[in-house]
Amino acid sequence: MDFKPGKEAYTKLYLGYLTFFIFSILIAGAVFTLASEVRFFIWFIVIGVNALLWILILPLNVLWIKKISYHISEKSITINQGIITKTEQNINFAKITDFQLHRSLYDRFLNIGSIRIQTAGQSTSNATGYEGTLIGISGWQKLYPDLKARINDEKVIDAKVDSTAGKGEINLEILNELKQIRQLLEKK
Repeated sequence: MDFKPGKEAYTKLYLGYLTFFIFSILIAGAVFTLASEVRFFIWFIVIGVNALLWILILPLNVLWIKKISYHISEKSITINQGIITKTEQNINFAKITDFQLHRSLYDRFLNIGSIRIQTAGQSTSNATGYEGTLIGISGWQKLYPDLKARINDEKVIDAKVDSTAGKGEINLEILNELKQIRQLLEKK
């Protein structure tokens, strides 16, 4: 199954920048009424920062979202992303311990969600503490339960394989351990 973040992810990005713009204008207006000596500098900084965000950083973020793609196969989840440096991240279902659904205020308003992937040996290079994240998912209501069921199915299959394959070996280890204990007790 191949998919990309929904169009709502772009709307969320615009709303985030708009929120920052409104709050920066409100804060600048409050400081403007308090400090008369630095009025010009406050507006210069606020306009400069917002112009930089809207002219340079917003288009880069839109392009970044456009370049994200996901592929879910029978054995793994693949996340492709990057503008200049391309990254392909493969996360095997056997290593996944859980999925976490994250929905911010804007996500709930736009009916999208992000699914965070947790593994037993999570990457230390990732500051979020998650191995990967599927962002801006429009069909999260169906995808999230499907992914959760998939890791539960993997765990059940692994448990069955472990319980049947290692029974004889475990019994031999227990028997050898008991023999060693008996020998130690007989020496005393």
